[in-house]
Amino acid sequence: MSTQARGQGGRRAADPDGEMPATEKDLAEDAPWKKIQQNTFTRWCNEHLKCVNKSIGNLQHDLGDGLRLIALLEVLSQKRMYGHSMLCTAII
Repeated sequence: MSTQARGQGGRRAADPDGEMPATEKDLAEDAPWKKIQQNTFTRWCNEHLKCVNKSIGNLQHDLGDGLRLIALLEVLSQKRMYGHSMLCTAII
């Protein structure tokens, strides 16, 4: 590959018509496969969290403080994790 075909940092430059190369499209934040995986994982989490009356709408926001993540781990492992409420409030 010539040096003209590369952009800054050694990355491939966009096509002349303004489109990203296929590999960059696949890695883009809004790539369709990422949204599908995010929705599938969210539904899977919600299916398990139903039994403890919790749910996830936004993965980053709802798992951000760790409380729903701990609830999910407790459901999946069928074990109670003690001391997490102190830890989570200390972080916040």
